[in-house]
Amino acid sequence: MHATVAEVWVAVDVATGDILGSVTLPRAGEALTELGRAGELEFRLLAVDPGARGRGIGRLLTEFVLDTARSRGASRVVMNSGTDMVVAHRLYESMGFARMSERENPPGIEPTRAYGLDL
Repeated sequence: MHATVAEVWVAVDVATGDILGSVTLPRAGEALTELGRAGELEFRLLAVDPGARGRGIGRLLTEFVLDTARSRGASRVVMNSGTDMVVAHRLYESMGFARMSERENPPGIEPTRAYGLDL
């Protein structure tokens, strides 16, 4: 489904051409899942190459998401990630995202954490 409604954005090291990380956003006017609501931009699958960790790539990609949301007129950014992604959760919290427990997966489905940031 994501192939029809999503865009994958990639961070590349200009000097080497190496892929440093990526993030999945919905195309303008689309939604990735039911997590997103009208006026929100949902992002998924923010990933940083293990060799690029510690270089601030996750923060840069998250800032890109926020800039994209603002340019599209969104009032909030939301995301949902696995509960074991503790480094990512610390990053989002350090950037002002708040946990949205009411929008996390119900019991019996992969455990997740949902975060939102009002713009």
